[in-house]
Amino acid sequence: VGDYAAWLAEGGAGELAGSTQAARISSVSSFYRWLQRNIRDRVMHNPAEHVDRPEVDRESRTAGLDAAELDRLRTAARERGSREYALVQLLAGAGLRISEAVGAASRHLRREGARWYLYVKRKRKTDREPVQVPDSASRAVRRYLATRPEGRPGPLFLDNAGNRMSRQAAGNRVRSLALKAGIEDRKMSPHVFRHAATTLAL
Repeated sequence: VGDYAAWLAEGGAGELAGSTQAARISSVSSFYRWLQRNIRDRVMHNPAEHVDRPEVDRESRTAGLDAAELDRLRTAARERGSREYALVQLLAGAGLRISEAVGAASRHLRREGARWYLYVKRKRKTDREPVQVPDSASRAVRRYLATRPEGRPGPLFLDNAGNRMSRQAAGNRVRSLALKAGIEDRKMSPHVFRHAATTLAL
């Protein structure tokens, strides 16, 4: 395992970032931990446990949006239509991934007591988990659903053909709105809304 780590560091698998090298060594370590749990009579220790790994900078590289940029984006979305406004409000207010928003159905938006929740499938999860949705975002989503000819049933967000909006289509719409709002394209990464929601909440 030490030789493998050295081979990675020397470029044997190509020029890899330190984080990628560390992830590959971690995967070897995870495999041996699994073996220890399941084949205890044959694998007694983890040879990757004490192998040095590259230091990884955990600081986020996502630029994020400040409050003024987010306001401009909301304004641009409102001018475009109720669907775009609902999408931006939901992403920014609840800090969802785009895939989580477009992967939900209208029935997954539920009022429980005085609060609204959207039940979404988180990354690497099989069951849906509730995410609290701010009142402003829930109102925007419910207004959008009320405008749909078929009413509430079906996917939460539909494309122009009436099918479930794809993650790529939703991302393209958000980037188009950002350009309209005068926001630099480099800021519109897939995690920008999660970053902005967390930063503004703090």
